[in-house]
Amino acid sequence: MSIPGPVRASRRTATALAMAVCVLALGPRSAAAARILVPAEQPTIQAGIDQAAPGDTVLVAPGIYTGPGNRNLDFLGKNIRLVSAAGPQVTIIDGELADARGIHLHSGEGGFFLEALIDGFTIRNFRPGPLTLPADGAGIRIAAGCSPLVQNCVFTGNVAASGRGGGVSTEGGTVQFCRIEGNGSGGSVPGLGGGLYVDNATVAGCVIRENWASDLGGIPGAGGGVALPDGAVTRCLIIGNRAGIGGGVYSECGLFSVYLTACTIAGNFARVNAGGLAVACDSQADVTSHLCIIWGNGICGTPDISLDGDEVTAFLICTLLDPASVAGSGTPDYEPGCVFEDPQFCDPEECAGDPPFSDGYDLAATSPARGENNSCGQHMGSSHEVCAVAAAGEEAAPDLQSLGRPAPNPATTEVRIALAGPLPDRTRVQVYDAAGRLVRTLLDAGGEHGANAGDGAITWDLQDAAGARVPNGVYFVRLRSAHHEENRPLVVAR
Repeated sequence: MSIPGPVRASRRTATALAMAVCVLALGPRSAAAARILVPAEQPTIQAGIDQAAPGDTVLVAPGIYTGPGNRNLDFLGKNIRLVSAAGPQVTIIDGELADARGIHLHSGEGGFFLEALIDGFTIRNFRPGPLTLPADGAGIRIAAGCSPLVQNCVFTGNVAASGRGGGVSTEGGTVQFCRIEGNGSGGSVPGLGGGLYVDNATVAGCVIRENWASDLGGIPGAGGGVALPDGAVTRCLIIGNRAGIGGGVYSECGLFSVYLTACTIAGNFARVNAGGLAVACDSQADVTSHLCIIWGNGICGTPDISLDGDEVTAFLICTLLDPASVAGSGTPDYEPGCVFEDPQFCDPEECAGDPPFSDGYDLAATSPARGENNSCGQHMGSSHEVCAVAAAGEEAAPDLQSLGRPAPNPATTEVRIALAGPLPDRTRVQVYDAAGRLVRTLLDAGGEHGANAGDGAITWDLQDAAGARVPNGVYFVRLRSAHHEENRPLVVAR
């Protein structure tokens, strides 16, 4: 049955946003839930997990955790919360290149309220081999039937030489606010999903960069950043990834449609075809891109997008792309609001050169991807900041600033965000919603915290600029000045 374009767009957009936001609500905890401290009470992370009962939290102190008991971590079917006390920069699970993976969830963990949680770790240097089967997901493997929430994590240096998803392989649940960088897939098999392999799952608010999927015996690897049979990728920056086909994203549609929402796919490279997005569907499923920027991928002259197969349809809604860089036998359906102009990145990639990884993919004030400059009235891509311009004679050195974690998180009535370090002129702290819309400016100051900063912190009453209480969902607290940016995710709940 044919569905009118605007109705179809509305339905698919609502579905994608619902998947990215609704799953963020965490279910109620038991009043008797315990907290198990690693290493103060249990010597290894797995020992803490073994000791935990459903509903408990395993709280891991800063440190580098290696060796037996700190690899191949398994929740054993229990819905528990594995949380770092101080974040991924100082809480590291290191595989030391062993034949092992970081975490394996395969016994139904998760449930309707995503009671299984992994929060705040760097997971690095895992190499599953003959002793670790299946070989998918070197950093973490989430099997079908599981639906955990993985957030605020860094996956780096992990390689699935014989499987899919170098950093992450997930067949359920949500991965959000993570950094997936420098992971790989392939070696003994053609690579598939160097950064992530995502099937029937949601990825939101992640940076996916410099991952790779290797070729083997003339068979090209696919999906240097993401391999996506079906699922949703929302508000992600996908840059600098490499593969034979689909340097940024490779989608081999299965039974269900694939959704890309508010993503920037740029500066990726494919040796054979489609530096940005390769789509190869052999069913009636389709791919929808809404509010994305797909631009500047691959060696000059190769396509950004390839639609491989007569049955392939890509619904492009309020998407910025170059129609001359769309190839293949499939059908691009350009819905109203598409933009066919240069996005005006702040520091665009030189042709066939190395893409920038700092603020290079923010947008100029005149960018047609900005809502005020296009017919959609909405920002496109993962970053909605205006390019920072230094004053004459000003040194381009990072500011010594720190944006603390919002607390409490989830928040129900108000939230407090700590500030540390000097705040120079043009410092702003603002709240954005999951679609990238500005909700509230909490601070716009020249060296001072502002009226509600109190003792070096900002308190937000969960109201928007008009004084109305914001809806439940995920928000971003963002501190930005001329040469510095920090972002913190926040969940608002009743």
